[in-house]
Amino acid sequence: VLYFLGNLDESIKYYNNAIDLDGNYYQAFNGKGNCYFDMNKLDEAEKNYDKCLSIKKDFKLALFNKANCLFEKHTYEKALEKYNEAFLAMNKDNSVGAVPCGRPNPLMENSTIGRPPGPPLR
Repeated sequence: VLYFLGNLDESIKYYNNAIDLDGNYYQAFNGKGNCYFDMNKLDEAEKNYDKCLSIKKDFKLALFNKANCLFEKHTYEKALEKYNEAFLAMNKDNSVGAVPCGRPNPLMENSTIGRPPGPPLR
Protein backbone atom coordinates (compact mmCIF):
# COMPACT_ATOMS: atom_id res chain seq x y z
CA VAL A 1 0.00 0.00 0.00
CA LEU A 2 2.83 2.41 0.85
CA TYR A 3 4.33 1.89 -2.60
CA PHE A 4 1.07 2.76 -4.35
CA LEU A 5 0.74 5.86 -2.16
CA GLY A 6 4.17 6.96 -3.39
CA ASN A 7 5.89 6.51 -0.04
CA LEU A 8 8.94 4.82 -1.50
CA ASP A 9 11.40 5.37 1.37
CA GLU A 10 8.97 3.86 3.87
CA SER A 11 8.26 0.99 1.46
CA ILE A 12 11.98 0.20 1.30
CA LYS A 13 12.10 0.04 5.10
CA TYR A 14 9.29 -2.51 5.14
CA TYR A 15 10.90 -4.53 2.35
CA ASN A 16 14.15 -4.55 4.35
CA ASN A 17 12.25 -5.76 7.43
CA ALA A 18 10.71 -8.58 5.38
CA ILE A 19 14.13 -9.50 3.96
CA ASP A 20 15.60 -9.52 7.50
CA LEU A 21 12.93 -12.07 8.47
CA ASP A 22 13.44 -14.20 5.35
CA GLY A 23 16.52 -13.62 3.21
CA ASN A 24 14.99 -15.72 0.44
CA TYR A 25 11.87 -13.58 0.11
CA TYR A 26 12.46 -12.89 -3.56
CA GLN A 27 9.26 -10.84 -3.97
CA ALA A 28 10.58 -8.34 -1.43
CA PHE A 29 13.75 -7.86 -3.46
CA ASN A 30 11.64 -7.28 -6.57
CA GLY A 31 9.43 -4.77 -4.74
CA LYS A 32 12.45 -2.99 -3.33
CA GLY A 33 13.89 -2.85 -6.85
CA ASN A 34 10.66 -1.25 -8.06
CA CYS A 35 10.99 1.45 -5.40
CA TYR A 36 14.54 2.23 -6.44
CA PHE A 37 13.52 2.19 -10.10
CA ASP A 38 10.80 4.75 -9.40
CA MET A 39 13.34 6.86 -7.49
CA ASN A 40 15.59 6.68 -10.58
CA LYS A 41 18.25 4.84 -8.56
CA LEU A 42 18.78 2.37 -11.36
CA ASP A 43 21.96 0.72 -10.03
CA GLU A 44 20.21 -0.07 -6.74
CA ALA A 45 17.14 -1.28 -8.61
CA GLU A 46 19.25 -3.60 -10.74
CA LYS A 47 21.05 -5.00 -7.67
CA ASN A 48 17.70 -5.88 -6.10
CA TYR A 49 16.34 -7.45 -9.29
CA ASP A 50 19.57 -9.47 -9.53
CA LYS A 51 19.20 -10.65 -5.93
CA CYS A 52 15.59 -11.61 -6.61
CA LEU A 53 16.65 -13.56 -9.70
CA SER A 54 19.49 -15.26 -7.83
CA ILE A 55 16.82 -16.75 -5.56
CA LYS A 56 14.17 -17.45 -8.23
CA LYS A 57 15.78 -17.30 -11.66
CA ASP A 58 12.55 -17.55 -13.67
CA PHE A 59 10.49 -14.97 -11.74
CA LYS A 60 8.81 -13.20 -14.65
CA LEU A 61 8.16 -9.90 -12.88
CA ALA A 62 11.82 -9.46 -11.95
CA LEU A 63 13.00 -10.52 -15.41
CA PHE A 64 10.77 -7.93 -17.02
CA ASN A 65 11.59 -5.26 -14.42
CA LYS A 66 15.32 -5.84 -14.87
CA ALA A 67 14.87 -5.51 -18.64
CA ASN A 68 13.11 -2.18 -18.10
CA CYS A 69 15.93 -1.09 -15.80
CA LEU A 70 18.58 -2.01 -18.37
CA PHE A 71 16.60 -0.15 -21.02
CA GLU A 72 16.50 2.98 -18.84
CA LYS A 73 20.28 2.65 -18.36
CA HIS A 74 20.61 2.70 -22.17
CA THR A 75 22.13 -0.78 -22.26
CA TYR A 76 19.80 -1.78 -25.05
CA GLU A 77 21.40 -5.07 -26.09
CA LYS A 78 21.35 -6.35 -22.52
CA ALA A 79 17.79 -5.10 -22.14
CA LEU A 80 16.71 -6.93 -25.28
CA GLU A 81 18.31 -10.15 -24.00
CA LYS A 82 16.44 -9.79 -20.70
CA TYR A 83 13.14 -9.00 -22.47
CA ASN A 84 13.62 -12.17 -24.53
CA GLU A 85 14.32 -14.15 -21.36
CA ALA A 86 11.18 -12.72 -19.72
CA PHE A 87 8.97 -13.50 -22.70
CA LEU A 88 10.41 -17.02 -22.97
CA ALA A 89 9.59 -17.55 -19.28
CA MET A 90 6.06 -16.29 -19.94
CA ASN A 91 5.77 -18.63 -22.91
CA LYS A 92 6.69 -21.58 -20.68
CA ASP A 93 3.40 -21.25 -18.82
CA ASN A 94 1.32 -19.91 -21.72
CA SER A 95 1.09 -16.40 -20.26
CA VAL A 96 2.47 -14.70 -23.38
CA GLY A 97 -0.43 -12.28 -23.76
CA ALA A 98 -0.01 -10.61 -20.39
CA VAL A 99 2.45 -7.88 -19.51
CA PRO A 100 4.03 -9.22 -16.32
CA CYS A 101 4.10 -5.95 -14.40
CA GLY A 102 2.51 -2.55 -14.29
CA ARG A 103 5.51 -0.84 -15.83
CA PRO A 104 4.92 -0.77 -19.61
CA ASN A 105 7.52 -2.11 -21.96
CA PRO A 106 9.35 0.97 -23.29
CA LEU A 107 9.55 -0.70 -26.69
CA MET A 108 5.74 -0.69 -26.83
CA GLU A 109 5.24 2.61 -25.02
CA ASN A 110 2.29 3.77 -27.09
CA SER A 111 0.68 0.36 -27.40
CA THR A 112 -2.03 -1.12 -25.24
CA ILE A 113 -1.54 -4.61 -26.68
CA GLY A 114 -1.10 -7.18 -23.95
CA ARG A 115 -1.71 -4.81 -21.06
CA PRO A 116 -4.19 -6.05 -18.51
CA PRO A 117 -6.92 -3.64 -17.45
CA GLY A 118 -6.84 -2.18 -13.97
CA PRO A 119 -4.07 -1.17 -11.59
CA PRO A 120 -0.44 -2.17 -12.11
CA LEU A 121 0.66 -5.62 -10.98
CA ARG A 122 3.65 -5.86 -8.70
